[in-house]
Amino acid sequence: MSDFKTSTDEAYGLFENAYTFFNERLFESTLPPCIITFQRQARLMGYVSFKRWVNTEGKTIDELAINPTYFANYHISSILQTLCHEMVHIWQEHFGKPTRSGYHNHEWSNKMKKIGLMPSSTGEPGGAMVGQNVSDYVIEGGPFDKACGELLSSGFKLRWYDTVPLPPPTPRQQNKLQSNVISLERKIESRLLSEIDEKDIYANFPVDLADLARRFDEQESESRKPVVPTRVETSKIKNRSNRHKYVCPRCYMQVWGKPDLAVKCGKCDVDLYEED
Repeated sequence: MSDFKTSTDEAYGLFENAYTFFNERLFESTLPPCIITFQRQARLMGYVSFKRWVNTEGKTIDELAINPTYFANYHISSILQTLCHEMVHIWQEHFGKPTRSGYHNHEWSNKMKKIGLMPSSTGEPGGAMVGQNVSDYVIEGGPFDKACGELLSSGFKLRWYDTVPLPPPTPRQQNKLQSNVISLERKIESRLLSEIDEKDIYANFPVDLADLARRFDEQESESRKPVVPTRVETSKIKNRSNRHKYVCPRCYMQVWGKPDLAVKCGKCDVDLYEED
């Protein structure tokens, strides 16, 4: 990773490298290049926008977006899982037959299973494998599982993290997540797959930059049990209520209002995030 000359190269270059790596391991290097961006859309870990960019010669290219607010409190394997989920959408757009926008059909579902990610509307076994909102979980021992382990064992790690990340799951949410852990709680012995202790995150929230850097460096020398959900959302969840909850990521002040509002906390002067 020493080839990166600027912080922008370092932050985005890691994902360019990961895209190239998984393209080779899981897609036989058939996927076209894309422009990778960081986007902070509520309740969305990633998405693809096809032919979103065009150059002066008229050539178009797809955009693959990753949400950086998940970086600090979600395991890196979950972020890479999202990346590969979106790469399957790119594969289908260029080599398959996608149906209506955002719909996960049988062709997409079969390709997901082929690369080692099991489609599921709930992110758990038994969920629907096709539909408008479909998540996935890792098939233990499958192609993605092995490739991800290989990449992380090579020293791949994030170097930059959002200073206002999504807060850790609430105790009630965490209990539900822990009861549903199926694939990402596998015992990978690589020291590079350790995670921050949830207690540390609660004790030091909002994030202190020096402490954040220290704790991520400690991942390389300490073995800790990851606290990560198996559910990786790459499509927005429909909220049938007209009232959505907005939460301050620092003081946790809560307000309710219409969907997609831009709301700030008067005390902390930061944007509130829209909760599921």
